[in-house]
Amino acid sequence: MVVSVRVWLPNILRVLACLVLHILPAICATVTIDNTDVNIVYAGTWSFTTIAGDPQEKNYMGTLSYSNISGSTATYVFTGTAVSVFGGFGPDGTYRMQSQYTIDRGSPTVLTPPREVKVEQHRVLFFTSPQLSLSEHTLVIENRGEQFFFDYLQFDTSDESASTTSSPIEPPSSAPASSAINSILL
Repeated sequence: MVVSVRVWLPNILRVLACLVLHILPAICATVTIDNTDVNIVYAGTWSFTTIAGDPQEKNYMGTLSYSNISGSTATYVFTGTAVSVFGGFGPDGTYRMQSQYTIDRGSPTVLTPPREVKVEQHRVLFFTSPQLSLSEHTLVIENRGEQFFFDYLQFDTSDESASTTSSPIEPPSSAPASSAINSILL
């Protein structure tokens, strides 16, 4: 019995390594970061709200960061190939809203939504970066208006060019892959 376990265990580990190396990166390529993440560095004037219960899940994790002072920033360092920022509009009214997004001290992208907010909006896409190299990047979000609601950001950790050129690990010939996987699931 011990001999079969010694042969079986390395084969299972090899199959699992194949699954982890080739399937999971495609599935787990997007990382979501809530506005309350300790790695986001806030400067200027910000208020942080937690919406108790948030039964309709209007905001990611039921939280928002709010700034009403132009020049307030939120900075996040990530390793990935793209980043997107999401926020909200509201409450109803007329406001001068504008926000700016800069990656690696490059040229900023400015969002200027309509001045009038007729109804609250949640999980609104404010910014998406162009394709970036798979490396460390710094995103700076800046409020340039009278109100700014920041909810969360997402970044892509996959390197599409690398994943398309990789070749799968062949399962060992001594144990079929399907029987090894079925043994794990049972």
